[in-house]
Amino acid sequence: MSKETEIKDTFEYFPRVWFRYVDDIFAIILLLNNHFPAIKVTYEMERNEQLPFLDVLVIRNSENMKETATLTYIPNDSHHSFQHKMASFNFLIHCLLNIPLSKGRFEHDKKLIKNNGYSAHLIDKLKRKHTFKTTLYNSTTFRRDTDNSKFVSLPYELKFTRGLDKVFKNSNINLIYNSKNKLQTFLGNLKDKIDNNEKSGIYEISLE
Repeated sequence: MSKETEIKDTFEYFPRVWFRYVDDIFAIILLLNNHFPAIKVTYEMERNEQLPFLDVLVIRNSENMKETATLTYIPNDSHHSFQHKMASFNFLIHCLLNIPLSKGRFEHDKKLIKNNGYSAHLIDKLKRKHTFKTTLYNSTTFRRDTDNSKFVSLPYELKFTRGLDKVFKNSNINLIYNSKNKLQTFLGNLKDKIDNNEKSGIYEISLE
């Protein structure tokens, strides 16, 4: 462990982002030089929302969204399993907690969830869940053994699959739901078939 990370627990606030490559560190520092006078840490200030690091120019973008983003996810009234609906929001919370974003982003995600038909307190619930899991992971060396877990895929149908998770979980079986009403089911495969001799790739030729 490097010296600067040894003092992590002595700081009331430690940089949320700490990337190190040999002797180059990308972080936000204020008091680091006070702890090791013999090691002089130099830094470069951000200019015009840009900060060079190695051969990369880091640019801060207040939007953090692509121009093509529609902010539309699986709506609450859609006929999909709950785990499918929460997948995108779990990803948003993961980014929110692990990538330093502006405080306004949290309110932005709340509005996004509400626009997709979910209650505003859902993001608070997901945030507490992720924070608890991260804290638990960092505070213990115990890891849940998932080698013996089995996964079973079932078509999702609300009337028949509700409550099955708890029943199968007692037998160490995790259910994964899939949607049977796919566009491909109605349209079929619209791609033109390519002859095997015209396909690119590496083939094995058996020689006698």
